[in-house]
Amino acid sequence: MADGPRDPVTGKRNLIKRRGKSKKEAKKRIEDAIRALEENGLSEREHKKIIFSQVANE
Repeated sequence: MADGPRDPVTGKRNLIKRRGKSKKEAKKRIEDAIRALEENGLSEREHKKIIFSQVANE
């Protein structure tokens, strides 16, 4: 578990949890998730909730 970037709207902490077979693997997955969140601005959870009409309007 690690802290990701704060939510820009609420300013609340964003905890990121990932599992792996080893602690090293879990840590790598967390780092990848944080990097993707900083680059894209969307978490995996938010990314899955986007519907086509929202993407088409942008």
